[in-house]
Amino acid sequence: MNDAQPEQLGRSVSVNKQMEEDGLIEALEEGLDPVLKGASLKPETKKKIVASVVRTVEQYETYHGPLPHPAHLAGYENVLNGAANRIIGMAEKEQIHRHGLERRVLKWGVFGEVLGQISGLLVSFGFIAGAVYCAYVGVWEIGVAMVGAGAGGIISALVQGVKKSSEIRASTEVKKTPAKKARQKN
Repeated sequence: MNDAQPEQLGRSVSVNKQMEEDGLIEALEEGLDPVLKGASLKPETKKKIVASVVRTVEQYETYHGPLPHPAHLAGYENVLNGAANRIIGMAEKEQIHRHGLERRVLKWGVFGEVLGQISGLLVSFGFIAGAVYCAYVGVWEIGVAMVGAGAGGIISALVQGVKKSSEIRASTEVKKTPAKKARQKN
C-alpha cells in the first residue's frame, strides 16, 4: 500500500506544477475562499485543502464502451492469464446476439407493415366491390358511401406512406451528412 502512494504523490506534484503554471491553483484558492471564509484556517491548511481538491479532480476519469478501459483490461489480464481474451470474446458474442435480435425485429417489422398494407388493400377493394354491387342492384347512395370509404382508405394509406418514406429519407440524410463532411475534410 505504501508503494502506491509515492507514485500518486509524484504524479500529483507534476500536475500541481502544471496547474500553477496555468494559474488554476490560484483560481481554485480564490473559488474556495468564500467557502472557507468563516473557518479560521492557517494558510498551510488551506493549501492542503486545495491540494486534496486538485488530487480529487485529477483522478476523476470516465470511460464508456462495451469493453473495459484498456488499463483495466490489462489489469484483468495480469490477474488471470487469458481474461482479456475472454472479456473481448464475451463482448463479441453479445454484439452478434444483439445484431441478430435487431435483424429479427426489423424483419418482423417489415412483415407486419406489408401484412397491414395488404389487409388494408383487401378491405378497400371489398368496399369498392360492395359499392359496385350496390350500384348494380340500384342502391347507389350506399354505393357512393362505400366507394368513398374505400377510396379514403387507399388515399390515407398512400399519404401516410409518402410521409413515412420522406421522414426516413430525411433522417438518413441527416445521419449521412456529418460522415460525408468528415470524408471531405480528409
